[in-house]
Formats: sequence, structure tokens, C-alpha cells
Amino acid sequence: MSGGATRTTWATVVASLGWDVALPFVCYLALSAAGWSAVAALAAAGGVALVRAGIVRLRTGVLGALPLLLCGKFALGVLAALVTGDARVVLAKDAVVTACLGVVFLVTLLARRPAIYHVRRGLGGDPDAWAARWDSSPAFRTLHRRMTATWGTVLLAEAAVRVLLAVTLPLEPAALVVPLLGALTILALVAWTQWAAGSYETTAATVPTSDTAESTTATARARGATGSRSTGSPAENTGAIQRR
Repeated sequence: MSGGATRTTWATVVASLGWDVALPFVCYLALSAAGWSAVAALAAAGGVALVRAGIVRLRTGVLGALPLLLCGKFALGVLAALVTGDARVVLAKDAVVTACLGVVFLVTLLARRPAIYHVRRGLGGDPDAWAARWDSSPAFRTLHRRMTATWGTVLLAEAAVRVLLAVTLPLEPAALVVPLLGALTILALVAWTQWAAGSYETTAATVPTSDTAESTTATARARGATGSRSTGSPAENTGAIQRR
């Protein structure tokens, strides 16, 4: 990875931790200090997602899937606050979204192309080139199915741990630790995905894949068969010349 790419990655990490963990926690503390109930403070702190979605909309002109997901999480938090009145339920509500994502990832393993294939292709790739590579390379297909299975399994595990922390930790530490766990989990999955993809590309560039080996073998056999048909023994060639 180049220095520029590394700096960009770390900038993304810092921005994500700031938006998704630090700022909501600061809002929660400020509202609690102002006399808000824990339920109301947690639900309102989730409104940072709306601010983030608005900034993305103004900068890009597009309201993509991530801002919509963040808005959905905020709406779910408000609904949990209104229905249950329990601060811990509000805190654990993101685990529902995470678990649903994990299930979706695992279900797409039954589809022709799994979720991570679509995610990586959408982040930067020629769709036609990706489709051709998918169709021609079993190793490429295995890589993306393995990535998707890992994402789905880890997200389900993270959702379970998040609920456990939300109901067992004191409320104030939980307000920091629970969202921090979610952010770090996603960042770890993204880092692992980049590493796995980079390792695959390095291996593919230095070691012939089974597809390449089979293709080379088939080509060699075809050339051998052509040569055997066109090349006879010296006596056969001499006889053929005499007949002519």
C-alpha cells in the first residue's frame, strides 16, 4: 500500500471514529448534564446520523445506502425510546441492524454472486471486467464467498456481544463501549478484506492459477495433436515425396 493510500485509510478511520463514536458520546454526556433523561439523551445523540447524512447529501448530491442506514438506526432508536422507555434497549438497538446485515450477507451466499462481490465492485471496478473475472476464475469466486461468510459471521457475533455489553455494563461506559465495538468491528473487517484481496492479487500475479494451468495444458495438448498430424517419420515423408 502506498503512503498516500495509507494516509487516506487512517483519515477514514479517524473520521469514522469521530462521527460514529466520539461525537454521539459527547452529545449524550452534554444532554445528560443538561438534565435530559438517559433514554432521551441516547436517542437524541443518535441524531448525529442525520447530520452526517445531510453533509453527505450536500457534498455529493446523492443520499447513498450508508446515510440511509444511519438514518434508519436513528429512527429505530427513537422508536425504542418511545415504546420501551429503557435506555439499555435504546443502546442495544444497533445490534438489530447489525444482526440483520449479518443475516443478509450469509443469505447472499446462496445467490449467484455474494454480497462482498457487489460491495467491492461498486467501490471501484469495471463491472464488465469484474463479471468476466467472476465467470472465469474459481479462485476469485471462492475468495468473495469466503469474505462474505466471514463478514456475516462476525457481524452476527458482534451483535450478540453488543447486546451483552449493553445490558451488563454501567450505562455511561456502555454508551461509549457499545458503539466503539461496532465501529472497530467494521474497521477490522474492512482491513482484513483489503489484506485478503491484496494477498490474492499478489498470489495471482506470481503463481499461475488452476485456470491458467489448465488453459496452458489444453493449449499444449492441442499444439501437440496438430504437430502429430502434420509431422510424420522421415521414411513416410520420403515416400510421400516420391509418390508426388
